[in-house]
Amino acid sequence: MLKLQPALEDLGQPWNWSADRWVAGSSWIEPFQHPVLEHHLVTDGTTTFMTVRERLRGCSAPTAVERVDTATYRRRVKEAQSWPLDFTTVECERGQATFSTGVWGTAPLYLASTGDALHGSWDLMDLRRHLHAEALDDTAVSRLLTYWRRYSRQTLWRDVLMLTERARFSRGGLAMAYPEPAAHSRARELRKDADPVAALGALLADAIGQRIFDPTASAVELSGGLDSANVAASLAEAHPGLVTCCAMMIGGTEGAQQRRRRVEMIENADFRRDVQVAGLAFPPLNPLGARGVGQPVHPDEEPFGKATTAMLGAVTARGVRVAWTGIGGDEMLALREWERETPLDQDHMQFPEWVTAPTIDALLTHENQLAPATPITEVTLMAFACRWPLYLRAGVWPISPWRPLT
Repeated sequence: MLKLQPALEDLGQPWNWSADRWVAGSSWIEPFQHPVLEHHLVTDGTTTFMTVRERLRGCSAPTAVERVDTATYRRRVKEAQSWPLDFTTVECERGQATFSTGVWGTAPLYLASTGDALHGSWDLMDLRRHLHAEALDDTAVSRLLTYWRRYSRQTLWRDVLMLTERARFSRGGLAMAYPEPAAHSRARELRKDADPVAALGALLADAIGQRIFDPTASAVELSGGLDSANVAASLAEAHPGLVTCCAMMIGGTEGAQQRRRRVEMIENADFRRDVQVAGLAFPPLNPLGARGVGQPVHPDEEPFGKATTAMLGAVTARGVRVAWTGIGGDEMLALREWERETPLDQDHMQFPEWVTAPTIDALLTHENQLAPATPITEVTLMAFACRWPLYLRAGVWPISPWRPLT
């Protein structure tokens, strides 16, 4: 949601809006501009906070700049950090900047420092000066190569941190504070008169209805999976004939199953149009991809980055600015620890044969640096961090209405 470059000496200065960003001296903080987002600044004359957030139906737009007393300022900060949709806030005072984010994980915020200046962006490629081989983090690289990814502030580079959900990052000493673990409820027995299908439909309709968006400028990713199918059905019911559906089509027997499912769903829902992109036309590591033409590429965006960008290009050419998605059915329907007949332990972990014992020991040793339990599954949040920058580069805001329901 933010790109920024504040200098330590400017943090206590007055901040003003200029063109597309807030500025103070040589420092700047730029919110992502999109019709479904809003931003504002509040100051008590000593401390200033800025927030960018998703617009909530029924709430009037905030004042662009609000100058208040200290008590009102504290109340505004609390209100901003309890916003029910996605948000990112930054609070500036003399010698310190503090960042915080909500639970949704739509746009990651990567942070790095150089001397007395802080650099941050939702697009890791904006921090390329910090992304060199000598700065690679051994543990993070080992996790990448062994497919044992973990949700934490750690990135592939030692000098770059990612602000995780509900976390707070302070420029004073480059410290990041994790939140308390999120509480999760256990499944319960249904009442005899319960209608879970109707309840799910009502929950999805409410989650969609909270948003302020133009359905004619919206697309839903209809991949053929269960979670996106429910989102698509709810959108088509709420806005018949207005929402575009789209998909990256795969090949093989799985592709045949995908096509059959999508045909059945499209026949039973009222969409504006269907936009398809053949995934096999954009294979990973192909000569025309980012690597092949010498462009920088984030390893997390592979192997589907090129195909995803092509799909986004196809829908934006038709005026789409919002993409509705699922949450990843495998993650949403995965067994919980107490539902497994045999709990998973270290003996169940499988590593490639070429991984050495010291590397495995290092991976196990660094398990204590992970983010605490999250409201949304960690794998889903990691997937969002990989995918959503591709959408933002295309000017598309992604929304998964499942997020508050999981």
